[in-house]
Amino acid sequence: MRLYILLPSWWLYVGHEVASALQVYLRPNLRAHLLTHSGKRPYHCVVCSKAFTTKWNLKLHRWTHVSRSAKPYKCGLCKGAFIRHTEYVSHMNAHKSVRPYTCKYCGCQFIRKYNCQRHVREHEMAKKFACKVPECGKTFHRSYYLSEHMKVHSGARPFSCNICGKTSSNKSNHNKHVKIHHAREPIATEA
Repeated sequence: MRLYILLPSWWLYVGHEVASALQVYLRPNLRAHLLTHSGKRPYHCVVCSKAFTTKWNLKLHRWTHVSRSAKPYKCGLCKGAFIRHTEYVSHMNAHKSVRPYTCKYCGCQFIRKYNCQRHVREHEMAKKFACKVPECGKTFHRSYYLSEHMKVHSGARPFSCNICGKTSSNKSNHNKHVKIHHAREPIATEA
């Protein structure tokens, strides 16, 4: 259950989620946050039609369509180019296998601070989504993870490697397979 309260003197909204930390939003940020729950994405890219909940995210996305020469931070080791210095630093850390951010719960290490923060939240969230298969008993933080897990029980493996034919239950495993066994970036495939 979420509770949103307007604090008139500061023009702040406060959001509270059971079993979670208190969240504070400025008026425009709360509107954007509420859109994430509704599933509405009113801002569309004119180039590729990808949709976003905020103008800011659309603005950031537009840079993906800009040529490498227009991006100020360029990698000297590959063809990577970036708008923000922080993205460039994270990219260079990946080349050097530097993982400066560590989970305080399990010790898992990350190249990007955001990924570490997201991972830590997974430890702190209640596992509300349970597998209904008898003798399984696995629980998950998100319904998406449960739906991915259910492929284990159904045997569904919709992703197929176009090089060797190996099938995978999800896109992440497919991409890892291609990178590890065929030493190349995955080719876009449809499930």
